Amino acid sequence: MLAGGVEGLADARLSNLRRMKEAGIKASMLLLRSPALSETAETVGLAEASLNSEFEVVASLAQEARFVGKLHQVVLMVDVGDRREGLMPEDVEEVARKVEGLEGIRLLGLGSNIGCLSGIHPSLKDTQLLVQLAVRVEEAIGRELEVISGGSSIHLSMVEQGKLPARINQLRIGHKILLGADLGDRCSFHTSQDTFTLVGEVIEVKWKPALSKSSCGKPTEYPAHRGQDQQCRAILAVGTQDVRVEGLEPKAPGVRIVGASSDHLVLDVTANPVKVGDELAFRLGYPALMTAMASPYVEKVVVSAAAP
Repeated sequence: MLAGGVEGLADARLSNLRRMKEAGIKASMLLLRSPALSETAETVGLAEASLNSEFEVVASLAQEARFVGKLHQVVLMVDVGDRREGLMPEDVEEVARKVEGLEGIRLLGLGSNIGCLSGIHPSLKDTQLLVQLAVRVEEAIGRELEVISGGSSIHLSMVEQGKLPARINQLRIGHKILLGADLGDRCSFHTSQDTFTLVGEVIEVKWKPALSKSSCGKPTEYPAHRGQDQQCRAILAVGTQDVRVEGLEPKAPGVRIVGASSDHLVLDVTANPVKVGDELAFRLGYPALMTAMASPYVEKVVVSAAAP
């Protein structure tokens, strides 16, 4: 990513920032969410900047920064409609003034987030609101903000269409670089669509009724083809402890996900028979990739394609 031209790296976990620092990665680090009040000392030590929405936390960051002789940069997050993190628009000016007055803190800019909680799509209205608030803050503190962090991968379509306001000069992008698909409508972007593959080994293959029986004796229907009384079912040594199963898509044609428990992934392989010991591959959506990468039970193997 650094070789590709990004200006800095960001992560929501301090432990990941620490791992990157310890690995010798030299880049400006942004903590991608507000630190907990108990984490402000560690945040100042690991990150050059952080996203924040609580003045109490920023004041604690300022105290820790002064203690170690550092200047910590803060992006104040604004809730422009997603109803996740952020100050309400009417409170931004007042909080910005207070932050500007803190020794050890530099108000780097304003930011917003759309789509991660409510599933709404970004609009010109909410991006313009962020810019308008930034202008009001600049007038209040008497200087120009360096960063207007307008959103994430979901905003790249606005960039392509020339609809993103010019003052927005930062997007926090990871999803579309890694998976090449839009967070909202799954439209492809300009990066590879098969960067990650999850592979699981088949540990059982059996013909079974398409309907299961509940403890009270009533059949409980799994997603089966209409009129399908029997299914050839395969079980993989993968479960919900490893990955968000709803984010998986089998690569093999005709293979369907029936369901999963903590350690078992059940597949309908009636249309594509397999045997014990076979490996089946899956494409991953963002939630599946996120959980698989974080799971200690999933082995990560980096495969470098040969140069053409």
